[in-house]
Amino acid sequence: MEFDAIAMSEMITMVYKQKQRFKMEFMQKYRLSSSCYSILVLLSQSDGITQRMLCAELNIDDGMATRSIRLLMEKEYVYRQKNCNDARSFYIYLTDKGRNFVPLMIDEYSIWWKEKTNNCTEDELKNVIHVLKKISETSVQSFW
Repeated sequence: MEFDAIAMSEMITMVYKQKQRFKMEFMQKYRLSSSCYSILVLLSQSDGITQRMLCAELNIDDGMATRSIRLLMEKEYVYRQKNCNDARSFYIYLTDKGRNFVPLMIDEYSIWWKEKTNNCTEDELKNVIHVLKKISETSVQSFW
């Protein structure tokens, strides 16, 4: 069987688009944008990072981050604290509301993911992750 790179990339794209659609629909229930999803998850892992660090980690532009953080602040999921060493910089933290919301997001995503992968064995999923990790590492190295 010959390897079909185009078919593989199309399938990866399809899964990615479905994930983005899930995030968008889930976050709309709370009147949040889908970009807020990734920001909240990152802050749950690295609370108290600057917007610049957040943009670099999520590979999003400053304008998108500013709009999303502003929305999250309005909805009281995050707050900002001035950086003592740089008056132009702020650290971003989860509020209690934000900390309580992230597990709900992750649980809902886990349910969605299990529905999508219920016909795969654990070994098959581990193999996919292993291969995609290798491809991702090569892609990132060649990109930069």
